[in-house]
Amino acid sequence: RSPTDDTVTFSAKPEANLAPAYVSGTFAAETVDLLGAEAAWPQGPFSLQGEYTMASIVGPSGTAADPSFDSYYVQASYVLTGESRAYSKSSGCFGTVKPARNALAKEGGHGAWEGGWRYSPVDLIDGGLDEGELTDVTAGLNWYANPNTRFMLNLISAELEPTAPADSGRTEAVVLRAQFNF
Repeated sequence: RSPTDDTVTFSAKPEANLAPAYVSGTFAAETVDLLGAEAAWPQGPFSLQGEYTMASIVGPSGTAADPSFDSYYVQASYVLTGESRAYSKSSGCFGTVKPARNALAKEGGHGAWEGGWRYSPVDLIDGGLDEGELTDVTAGLNWYANPNTRFMLNLISAELEPTAPADSGRTEAVVLRAQFNF
């Protein structure tokens, strides 16, 4: 909620950092309750995880709508070279893949390769309010050259379905990233 007035804003964009918000809405709100659940299942080189979030808004007296919005994601990945993703039960987080043989090392190696898929919709339609639905599907490939270096390629397809057909559409994105940990 905004600290200066009784509104709350929700927005979502395709899963590319430079993309603008596609669905967005600001709503009058006395309270906002959030509910979330998350699960992960690592099994050797395979991992599966997902998360669900629901926001329930109670509007001021006299407003017609008390909408609830939800979003979730489910993703799966498989380390093609056989390594596994480290998982910490105490923090509930996946760590990085540590290659069995670092790429470009003296003893020779190819690093570790991981393929993944993700499905993530967000729905901002309820209670007579229609700020749209955004659905992302992502396919990705990660190359872990060593424990501190990762290169990522993501192919993202985002579909927007608002009420106004002129505003509907699909965005396709190719995202390349390099990550270096120090």
